[in-house]
Amino acid sequence: MFVAGAFLMAIFAGAEAADPDGLSTKMAEVDSDKDGRPDVRTEIISRDGQKEMMVMSRTDKSGEWKINARSFYVGPHMAVTESDEDGDGFFEMVVVYREDPKDVNAFVRQRNGSVRPAEVKVVEMLRKQDALLSEFWSKAVSDPETMKRAMMEARKKMKEIAEGAKEGD
Repeated sequence: MFVAGAFLMAIFAGAEAADPDGLSTKMAEVDSDKDGRPDVRTEIISRDGQKEMMVMSRTDKSGEWKINARSFYVGPHMAVTESDEDGDGFFEMVVVYREDPKDVNAFVRQRNGSVRPAEVKVVEMLRKQDALLSEFWSKAVSDPETMKRAMMEARKKMKEIAEGAKEGD
């Protein structure tokens, strides 16, 4: 199940290089399992300083990077996220956002090309997670240690929301 909390895993301090079209990429890698090797990568692609796209990748069992989510922005707001729920390279879930966290909807793609609305519990979970993320990012935190604690608490809450949705099965 797509968990928006993955976006809380990195603070961007990486190198940035712009191309002739004004596109630049910031990248951060995180060792979430503390084994000494990064296993989560986040890339933010911007045009002239405006966020355009975010790509989340994870390493598979062989250590190869696999994209598990791509988010697309319109203006300053995330508009659409597609995610690969099972790591097979096919993006099964499409989430559509508006500014108001209550205006989140999700759709499930089938391999035959059809699309259907996601289950109500999935949409409700995503709405709760989006509201939590909005609250998190609205707080101005300048001290890195406070930010780290806030991120860890937000990740914990995101996980609890996702687990609550699974328990409803």
